[in-house]
Amino acid sequence: MNMNGNKVQVRVPLKVDEDGYVNRRCPRCHLDFKILWKGEDSQMTCPLCNHRDSFLHFSTPAQRQTIIEALQTTLLKRMNIRKEE
Repeated sequence: MNMNGNKVQVRVPLKVDEDGYVNRRCPRCHLDFKILWKGEDSQMTCPLCNHRDSFLHFSTPAQRQTIIEALQTTLLKRMNIRKEE
């Protein structure tokens, strides 16, 4: 993202279960599955339909909502605007 020539980077932590697994959802067939999280954003392949895409594209709806909220909060802070409750 670029705001007046400045890059804005937002880090959003993933919820990892007690065994180190994180939820994922295939963007093609919508299969929900878990992977062992190793902290890397790489290409993934769906275990059902073999669709291959970036890690980000395999986000669940809840993860996407968390990402959107984090981006909104960061951008509003950068623009000195308070989010209405």
